[in-house]
Amino acid sequence: MGVLRTKNNLYLILGLGIGIIVSSLFFLLFPTNKALTNQEIILRAAELSMEREQIFEPASNQLEMLQQWVNYPKIYPEKTNEIITVTIPAGANSSQIGKMLADNGVISSIETFQILVDVFSVEKKFIAGVYQLQHHMDIGELILMLTGIKK
Repeated sequence: MGVLRTKNNLYLILGLGIGIIVSSLFFLLFPTNKALTNQEIILRAAELSMEREQIFEPASNQLEMLQQWVNYPKIYPEKTNEIITVTIPAGANSSQIGKMLADNGVISSIETFQILVDVFSVEKKFIAGVYQLQHHMDIGELILMLTGIKK
């Protein structure tokens, strides 16, 4: 009985060892996730027409970062030349402003607007007033306009 048990254990260990070796060889021959270099990522992006025309430079302040965002090439839904008049009331916070802009079709994402407002620390810099805007405007450019940084 002891010999049979030892023999079964030997087969078990041998089977596990062979399984590990076969699995290792399989994953070496057919890797599932190959890490890509930066150059390979850029080449693949170019193949898919996603290549960046410029790279963000380190910004010395948040205003510079926001201006880089505005100049960075992006893809937008179809723009129209229709002018939309939006009134920003005094004391409105960025959530209210984002909702107003989205309700009027100026932006498509309140969340992106809010994230950019937070990233660029412009929550308290919005200027109340009446603005002539367009459908699907660049959010960074819109923030520059609504804060009076860019006319």
